[in-house]
Order: sequence, then structure tokens, then C-alpha cells
Amino acid sequence: MKVNIYFLFLVIFSSTNLLSKVDDSNVIDFFKLATNLQRSNPDSTKNILYKIIDFADKNDKRNTSMLARKELANTFYFQNKLDSSIKYYEQSLKFAKKINDTSRVASINNLLGNCFRNKSEFLNAIENYDKANTYYHILENKRGQSFVYNNKGLTFLKMSDYNSAIEQFKKSLLIKKNLNDSVGMAKSYGNIGLALVDFGDINLAISNFKMSLKIIDSIKDSINTPKILNHLGEAYLKQMQTDSSIAYFNRSLSYSKKYMNSFVAGISLIGLSSNYLLQGDVITAESYNHKAYSIFEPLGADFELANVYLNFAKIYLQSPNEKKFNLYINKAIEIIENQKLKKLNLQLFDLLIKFHNFKKDYKNALKYTNLYYELLNEINNEEFIKNKNLLEYELKEKLNQQRIKTISDKNILIEDKFATQKKFMYSIFIFFILILLALVYLFKNYNDKKKLNYELKKQIETKSKFFSIIAHDLKSPLSAFKILTSQMNDFYEELNENDKKEFIDDLSSQSASLYKLLENLLTWSSIETKSIKFNPEKFDLHFVINLILERNSIKLTKKKIRINTDVKENSIIYFDVQGFDIVFSNILSNAIKYSYPDSDITIKIDKINNQYLIKISDAGIGISKSILNNINTTERRITKRGTLQETGTGLGIIIANAIINENDGEIKFESELGKGTTVTIKLPANM
Repeated sequence: MKVNIYFLFLVIFSSTNLLSKVDDSNVIDFFKLATNLQRSNPDSTKNILYKIIDFADKNDKRNTSMLARKELANTFYFQNKLDSSIKYYEQSLKFAKKINDTSRVASINNLLGNCFRNKSEFLNAIENYDKANTYYHILENKRGQSFVYNNKGLTFLKMSDYNSAIEQFKKSLLIKKNLNDSVGMAKSYGNIGLALVDFGDINLAISNFKMSLKIIDSIKDSINTPKILNHLGEAYLKQMQTDSSIAYFNRSLSYSKKYMNSFVAGISLIGLSSNYLLQGDVITAESYNHKAYSIFEPLGADFELANVYLNFAKIYLQSPNEKKFNLYINKAIEIIENQKLKKLNLQLFDLLIKFHNFKKDYKNALKYTNLYYELLNEINNEEFIKNKNLLEYELKEKLNQQRIKTISDKNILIEDKFATQKKFMYSIFIFFILILLALVYLFKNYNDKKKLNYELKKQIETKSKFFSIIAHDLKSPLSAFKILTSQMNDFYEELNENDKKEFIDDLSSQSASLYKLLENLLTWSSIETKSIKFNPEKFDLHFVINLILERNSIKLTKKKIRINTDVKENSIIYFDVQGFDIVFSNILSNAIKYSYPDSDITIKIDKINNQYLIKISDAGIGISKSILNNINTTERRITKRGTLQETGTGLGIIIANAIINENDGEIKFESELGKGTTVTIKLPANM
């Protein structure tokens, strides 16, 4: 249904000629349309992406150009048009490097590696994987590293370098374990098993497949379970343990039917057919093979159909039925020759040798025997070339390391020689320079010390005064807390329930005041000592301000204060979220505290150039000029009680100002006694 909707959307777009009018307002919609059509209608996807690229290039939208080219490369990859895919991945890579998007650079190098692997250009594949891994290491992206190790392992597997393949799969497995990625661990065990099957260590392969199956069963992964069961069935079939093989193929078939995975079910059916044929039960083998054929024939799955036809040929060679044997062997020949499936071709020649020997046609039997060994030699030569490429890669790596070491050693020798020649001249020159520097240093040191002493003295005086005020602020609620608890303890038996509740309310109020003071002290201390970490990120002001207003709803209701706000959705700023929460909460708290009951507080946001101006205005008691002049210093704090005698620490404004300054913002106060206060916060809209 989803695909049909997008097809309808495409038709509407085409008919109204909108596809030729990609712009900033709709480019995201075109991307969504392209990706949704990528598998079902790749030609339409490419047309859309070409138009996005044209728009992006004309308007110098480098990020859009990069993403569109990457999606275009993906589309060609799905069509197995690898040269075109490589072309657009390389173009996308250039844009990613220009905009310094390291994460995309790593991802595209990894995708390029996959293209070269599928083209059997293994050295190019490994080179791109190594580049991707370097970037993922810089980014400390463990998941990305695990993908690269897995892909590199698959490349070594195609090169028949099983030890290297297993080593890469194990590296991927280790990362997946550390990430607690169960699905990834299961896949890694499965890949190790596949490498061990090709290597010839079937028992160890089975152990790894069973480890994979154990994990998959624990997480109830219905997609990968039948695949691993099939791998186990194939491994036991190689060991001629047909009963165990049949059991696993039957389990896979059951899962595949339950979750309607017909393709994997077809693989299970081929496996079952092969097992029963090996046991000599040609009737059951034929039945399963017909079921496999009914699945793969509509799908046009050539490789699987070739296996089905070869199984039929084996069945009718064993039956025997010469007419049916010739029918299916010819169907197999057509696919194998068209698709150049060399390993299946060996099976084909082997069957033809057996057939002609059975017919006592020794001339043709000899012919196919010669073809068999010619093809075997060709495959072995290809394996030799793969190993040669691998050796070239390893030699290249060693030469690079040696070249780096040689250049380093050579540079050391040149530097030593140069140092010896210039040593005497430098000694004389340095002697006079040192005398001059010593004089300059002494003079500068004297001035620096004088200036530093003045600054230190000023800071110590300010901090001493500040901490004496804090000590007083701590002493007051602590003393009240002590008196209240003492009185409650002494007269507890004489107090009625109302008195006890009043005591508890007072204790709660004093503890809240004390907690708020300590919280503000810790925040201010963290800012002063640079131990607090600010992490700027993009977020919506509308969402965060509404959360803070909701948090203060009780205070607002208690004083019957109305909030007037024009904060619009999608007002995106680039700032530390926690820091903004502290700043806005402190300023709002002051506005509520110093506002009269049944009054208004206005929150207004303006965007000027690349900045947001957030204004919080109240019609409260206002601030005097003398306090306003020292509002951002620790020398003097606003500790005036609110309109309902609310108390405060006076630290909120100091903390808010410090956070704003640390995050490249600005805070401004405007106030007049009796008329209220307006606080303006300037914040960056983006990076």
C-alpha cells in the first residue's frame, strides 16, 4: 500500500510538472519519494535524484549534493550496476570531504569497498575499508568499525584467505559483544562458521553456527533463525550426516513457512532433496525438489534454479530416466553458462561424465573429463591470482611501513649533520639572544607579577566577601532548621495534629530553601572551576520553554499570574539544553517572585540575523539602578523578598549570566522601580 501511495504521488508530481521545480521547501519530500521508490522503481528514483542534484549544484547546496549522489550510487548498487555506483560514490565522497563530514566520508569509503568487492577488485576494496576504519577510529565509532571488519572479512573470504577472514570476523564479534549487540554477535558467529566450512573445518563451523543459533533463539529472531538452521543443515550434509542435516533443514522449513519467508524455505527444500537423494530415496527427493522449483521459478532466481535443475538431473540419473535427465541438464547448462557459475559447472561436468559412463559413451565421458579438469585448473589459477593480489597487498603494506621508517631515519641523519654544522654559530648567536631575553623576561616578569598580585588581591577580596555572605545565608536556614527540629522534639507529645503539620510545613520550607541554596552554590562552583561540561546542540525553544512553564505552574497559579507568550514552534537554537533550562528557570523564577498577584508576565522571541532575542518582561517591583549596575557580579546580590515575602539566594542571576557567557550568548537587564523588569537573552540560532 505504501509503495502504491508513492507511485500515485509520483504520477501527480509528474502531471503538474513539479519534478522540475525542486527547491528548499520541498527537497526533503523529493528525497523521501526517491528512497521509497528505490527498490520498486529505480528508474523513477534516478530521475528524481538527478533533479535534486541539478538544483543542489546550481544553488551550491553541498550537503544536498553529497546526499543525492550517495542515494543515486545506492540505487545503481541495488541494480548491480557497479561502475555507475562507484562513479557517484566517489563524487559524493568529494563533497563529504569538502564539508568535513567525517562520518559520511567513513560511510562512503565502506560502501565503495562493497562495490569493489562485488567486482572482485579486492585490493581496491580492502584499501577503501582501511580508509573507512581510520575515520571510524578517529570518530570512536565502534559500530562503524564492526561493519568494516565484517565487510573486510567477506572480502578475504572471496579471496579464499580463510585465516584473514576469520580474524576480521572475530574483531567484528568482539566489538558486537562490547556493544551487547545480540543480532550482530549472531551474524559474526555465522560468518565465522561459513569461513570455516570453506576452510574445511566442518566441526568447528558447526560449533559457531550453534553459538549463533543459541543467541538468535534467545532473542526470538524469526528472520535469521531459518538462515542459520540452513547453514547447519548444509554443514551436516557435507559430513554425510543426513539425519542431522534433515532435522535442521526441516526446522528451517517450519520457521520459513510460519514467517512466510519463501526464499529461505526454497533453500531448505533443496537441502532436503539433496539429503534424501544421498539416502537413495529418489521419490522423496523428487517431491522436495519440485516444491523448491515452484518457489524459485516465479522469482527468476537463477543460481537457486541451477541447483534445482542439477538435483533433478541427479535424481533422473539415479532413477534412471534419460529423457528427463537431458531436459533438466540442458536447463542447468543454459543458466550456468549465462551466469558463468564455475563451481556449479564442475558439478555439471561431473554429472555428464557419470551419465556418459552409464551409457558406455566413453568418448563423451572423456570429453567432459577433460573439460572438468580444464575448468578446475582455471579455478585454481584464479585462486592463485587472488593469493597473488593478497601477497601484493601485504607486500605493499610492508613497503609503506619500511618507507616511512627509512624516511624517518634519513631525516634524523640530516638533522644531526645540520645541527653539527650550525652548532658553533648558534652558540654565539644564542648567547647574545639569551642575555637580551633575560633582560626582557626580568622586566616583563616584574610587570606581570605586579598585575597578577593586583588581580589576585581583587579576586580574593571579592570571593571572601561573597563566601561570607553565603556563610550567612547557610547559617540562617540551618539555624531555623535546628530550632524547629529541637522544638518539635521537645514538645512533640504536647502538640496537636495541626501544630505538627505546621511544624512539618515549616521544616519542608526551610529544607527546600536550603536545598536550593546548596544547588545554586554547586552550580556556581562548577562554572567557576570549569568542571561543568557544556554540550551545545540544536533544540526547539517552544518545546523547552513550555516544559519550564509547566514546571512552574503551581507558583503561577498561586499568585494568579498570567503568561503571555508568542514562542512559535520550530524556533531552533544551538545551545546547551541543561544550561538554557537553568538560565530561563532562574529568570522566570525572579519574574514570578517580584510580580504582583493577578499580573502578567510576557515572553517574546524575535529572530534577528542569526540570533534569537528572548525577552521575559514582568510588571513587578523593579530593580534600583545601584543594584542593576552590579547585578552580574558576586560583590552584590539581589536578596530582596518577593511580593508575597518569597525568599531567594541571590545566586540565580549570577549563575545565569555565567552560563550565557560560557556559551557565547549575552544577557541584558532593563528595569525601573515600580514598573517592572525586562531581561533579554541573546542566543545563537545555529552553529
